[in-house]
Amino acid sequence: MRRVREWCVIVTSVVSVGGTTAANAQQFIPIPQPAGAVYSYYAADVNDAGVVVGHYYDEEGRVHSTLVQNGVHQSIDVPGAWGTQALGINNLGQVVGSFVIDPAENSTPFIYANGTHTPLALPGPLAVPFDINDHGIVVGTAWDPSFAFTSAFVYGPGGTQLLRYPGALFTTLESINNRGDALGGAGDAFTGTAIRYSNGTLSIPDPLPGGAGCSVNGLSDSGDFVGGCNDAGGLGTSGYLFTGGESHRLTYAGDPSTFFHKISASGSIVGSSNSGAFLVLRSKLVDPVPDLLGGDGLTEDFDDLASMGRPVQGV
Repeated sequence: MRRVREWCVIVTSVVSVGGTTAANAQQFIPIPQPAGAVYSYYAADVNDAGVVVGHYYDEEGRVHSTLVQNGVHQSIDVPGAWGTQALGINNLGQVVGSFVIDPAENSTPFIYANGTHTPLALPGPLAVPFDINDHGIVVGTAWDPSFAFTSAFVYGPGGTQLLRYPGALFTTLESINNRGDALGGAGDAFTGTAIRYSNGTLSIPDPLPGGAGCSVNGLSDSGDFVGGCNDAGGLGTSGYLFTGGESHRLTYAGDPSTFFHKISASGSIVGSSNSGAFLVLRSKLVDPVPDLLGGDGLTEDFDDLASMGRPVQGV
């Protein structure tokens, strides 16, 4: 019996992160809370048009999912479902996630496109899709029939591939780019490592991005990736961007609970903190990220998306 809060099997992949660079808070665009949300909105993914997908809990503990465009939330809940959890979006506006009709039962994976939810025939009794690229390739994690371990899966027009890292109890792929490369994690309750999927096989990335206690969560087409790191003493977390061979720590308005969830194909980032969910547009980032320690004001908002003249996809 698995309730909705246990849908996502996320393996923390311990890797190294070197540089510690703070970013000016004005690079971050706050994502407003949806009506009825009890906890902070979880911004799960973003596409190149700046359309965000995510989910939140209401007072009854139900999970609801939305698309966010120009700061406006649009519900994409599965009709009649007790809970809907959206986790990934591509540049075609296709969304993947899971839903439950009865909270006492296992969840069902789905793809959402053009206003319609379609169940995905993924392997195992419980499979969670985390991401989808522009070619319709979906990655995630799936329990084996005995619920003894999980395997990563790659699902697409050519069929489904299950992959288990040697000796790992948990293997997952959390992000896939348009080149077909994916990143995730593997390990057990005590240890873990980042893993990379390429050309049909799993491996440990070489080199790993520098320090300990970090997870790898999102991968762009250029090979940049994002995640979160435990700070010294375990007193908080900071997001990081790995780009140009260097890791850069970034925090949202100085919040010590910053975590990056995904990065789009072209490099826009979404994440969360105790201060709320946020979006970082690629145009607001300098590559490499400079060491900007000042500036705790939020000077950007979602009106920027409308004024940039970008075509908006996904809604």
